[in-house]
Amino acid sequence: MDSYIKWAGLEVNEDEHAEYVFNLKNSDQINSFVELKNKFPDLCGALFHELSENNLKLRIPTSGYLGTNSYSDQDMILRRFFDDCSANSDEDIKPIILSKETYPKEVYSLFSRIISSFEGDYGWDEPCGILTLVFDDTRGCICSNGEEEHEISITIDENGVQWAWWPQ
Repeated sequence: MDSYIKWAGLEVNEDEHAEYVFNLKNSDQINSFVELKNKFPDLCGALFHELSENNLKLRIPTSGYLGTNSYSDQDMILRRFFDDCSANSDEDIKPIILSKETYPKEVYSLFSRIISSFEGDYGWDEPCGILTLVFDDTRGCICSNGEEEHEISITIDENGVQWAWWPQ
């Protein structure tokens, strides 16, 4: 049975847009991108497209599907990226497994510092950013472990990926 997530939107730093462009403004953001690019080049390429020096565009689609039956190079990297659950507390249960491997926690810290450069409509003045997958089960966008569907939220910050779920 295939496990999967289908999301209806993305929020970066609590702001929802059709696309996300990051203008790296300070040395922490720039150094985080350089480090991610040097240590994890495949992941960096799957997450960001370099528009110009210090300007990046997010490659994660604003809506999409990712499952254990997703096998493109990009999908395999994203499956591994989203499968982490290091930001969960002991009582949180992650309902599905997308990959047998995850990235080290360092990746999420670097990613979070890079996306902190997106100020959006409301402004953002934090050293670390947050990316949230937006789910809308009224449009059929859900999570499934192959046997049952779940309402979930997935948030990435400097601590890793947090999966919160509510069985239906």
